[in-house]
Amino acid sequence: MFLAYASAQGCTFLDCRLYLPEDWFDAAHAAERARCAVPAELRFQTEPALGLSLVRGALERGALPVRWVLADETYGADPKFLDGTAALGGPRGPWYFVEVPVSTRVWVGAVAVEPPGPGPLGRPRTRPRVVPGTARAQEVRRIAAVLPASAWRRCRIQEGAKGELAADFAFLRVTRARRGGRPGPEAWLVLRRGLTPDARGKRPLKYFLSNAPWDCPRAELARLGGARWPIEVAFEEAKGELGMDHYEVRSWRGWHHQMTQTFLAHHLLLRLRVRGEKPGADARPGQGAPGRRAARAPRAEPRPGARHRPLPSGTELRRLSRAREADRRPPQTPKAA
Repeated sequence: MFLAYASAQGCTFLDCRLYLPEDWFDAAHAAERARCAVPAELRFQTEPALGLSLVRGALERGALPVRWVLADETYGADPKFLDGTAALGGPRGPWYFVEVPVSTRVWVGAVAVEPPGPGPLGRPRTRPRVVPGTARAQEVRRIAAVLPASAWRRCRIQEGAKGELAADFAFLRVTRARRGGRPGPEAWLVLRRGLTPDARGKRPLKYFLSNAPWDCPRAELARLGGARWPIEVAFEEAKGELGMDHYEVRSWRGWHHQMTQTFLAHHLLLRLRVRGEKPGADARPGQGAPGRRAARAPRAEPRPGARHRPLPSGTELRRLSRAREADRRPPQTPKAA
């Protein structure tokens, strides 16, 4: 389980959790836990619960400005993750923007709600309910199937390996349905439909829920529909260049040691890219005396939505190391033959 942070300057990793199956916490696996040095106080947690703890920890530390929390369908399927993430934010965010399964049920628009009170047989109701006679909540895939063509609009997504991407979007204000048909909070339902048909000839369709306020610009919601691309790139960089998944560990500490090293290496590469250093680039003629770096003009702040540039590759990093080593060596005094 990983928590990453993305901004206009790039994306890198903040934290991680090692998920252990529930079976590992029974008495039969006590010896296995001890052999792998799993902390004795550790208790089973679902993936969404671990994800919520990662987000909560990052927000409590308060070291980074956070406006949005993004997650995939695994987390969007868990109401506790959505409610827990919403409770961490305030009027100015952070707000969640989470992919949800096609079977997620919502009401389009607001619904009339009866507060808790006396029940029809005298037993009090402890939870709110929709007014009797209200139509049942619908699955999001059913809602998308009957939307007219006028409900869709084409929007550009800034991130992309080959430049700007585009997709068709539909935006609806909905009311989330909880278990038993109880009403939940209002939210944005964002539908993103790709432009290129898949192998079955259908355009892929994804569904997102967000607790952003009603006046949140739709262009911002559309941008978030592709905002996870830098995170995918960070994983490719960490696995392909830094060996994130190249390990054979058998202990709790060993796995976390591997992840910590990967995070630090990725932070270093990202810092080099943000500073604009070119691996292997020595001083050129006219840029100053040998052995001294030429002065650089201050770098302008990146534009919001600027394209994500890849980190230096492993080959470039080795060139950079050799160049830095050459800079650190003392100058050689010419000797007479």
